[in-house]
Amino acid sequence: MIWFYLILFWLLSMAFVVYFFYKPLKSYEVKQENVDIAKEKIAQLEEDLKTGVLTQSSFDEAKEDILKTLTLDESLNDTAQNKTRVTKNTRSKTLLSGVFLISLSLLFFHYLNLGSPETTQAKQEQPSIESLLLKMEQHLEKNPKDVQAWSMLGKTYFSMQNVEKANIAFKKAYALQPDDETVILSLASGLAAQNNNQLLGRPVQLIQKVLQKNPKSIKALWLAGYATYQAGNYTLAQKTWEKTYSLMAETDPERKMIAQYIEDIKRLQAEKNATVKITVSVSLAKNIQASPNDFVMVYARTPTGMKMPVAIKKMRVADLPTTIILTDADAAMPTRKLSQMEKVIVFARLSKTGQAIQQPDDIIVQSGVLNPKNKPKLTLKITK
Repeated sequence: MIWFYLILFWLLSMAFVVYFFYKPLKSYEVKQENVDIAKEKIAQLEEDLKTGVLTQSSFDEAKEDILKTLTLDESLNDTAQNKTRVTKNTRSKTLLSGVFLISLSLLFFHYLNLGSPETTQAKQEQPSIESLLLKMEQHLEKNPKDVQAWSMLGKTYFSMQNVEKANIAFKKAYALQPDDETVILSLASGLAAQNNNQLLGRPVQLIQKVLQKNPKSIKALWLAGYATYQAGNYTLAQKTWEKTYSLMAETDPERKMIAQYIEDIKRLQAEKNATVKITVSVSLAKNIQASPNDFVMVYARTPTGMKMPVAIKKMRVADLPTTIILTDADAAMPTRKLSQMEKVIVFARLSKTGQAIQQPDDIIVQSGVLNPKNKPKLTLKITK
């Protein structure tokens, strides 16, 4: 029966971790419909060629850059979409919760000696979660030193989002077995969840206690990386998650999530260390009626010359209010960088279609002329 309990404990741990870390780090990665935008950019270039804004040689060079960028972006977007699909799928979270509860029910059905393996396979009415909790608590009244029962009770309450009761059970388990890795990390995560998922303070101390005994604990390293990220130490967070990634099996589905964390933290570091950047706080005025799925493009372009953005980021109305940073990494064309410009104007455009070319019903606000080399910070509120 030991293997049976070990497998179920593993399922519980995975459900617990995914619940706590189901969202990747906040990322400002631009999600563009590459092919459509490329066509629109080329159309704009053709228009500029006809009106004499561009020479034939400038047109050919810009068109070639767009096509090269399109080829690269199509490859990168396939990877990015695969990495974020799991964390944004509500059905997956529902299915995970179902698997968790069913596994837990089967475990306790055996654990509390409610029947033999043959009996559990018989056609019987499955006990409800409420009745299961009642039996667990009754068992603990008679066996208050059962660490496994306290731990599983805590995880059950945690899965039901009753963090307060979960932590009562976790603390009981920790008092009985303060050196057990699973018990320690369960308590650390429970305390963090009760404090808006903040790991700093007591949770970090518990995580470090585990790492001192087991430096290769994947879950402890995962949590430690998140704690250092919350503390603003991006370099250490990246190193910690890279170590976590290296220890995980290639078939581990959580490995992709860690890879996404590493990519996000690299981007945040690049933005933090950029010599040329524009910080823009974007919000939507109350008088604007917009769908959460409408698009908002924040971009910088030169006051004169080509209308194509020098740097651009795209987001949804649901993401507002937010603060983004425009850097060379957000260049619309590889040959035109923000660091090459001395004068730009920053725009925020609300669009239902998200197309690169402005539509009649789009709403646009803009800044004055800025020098990106001064690392300006500004606020743009989209209003009529």
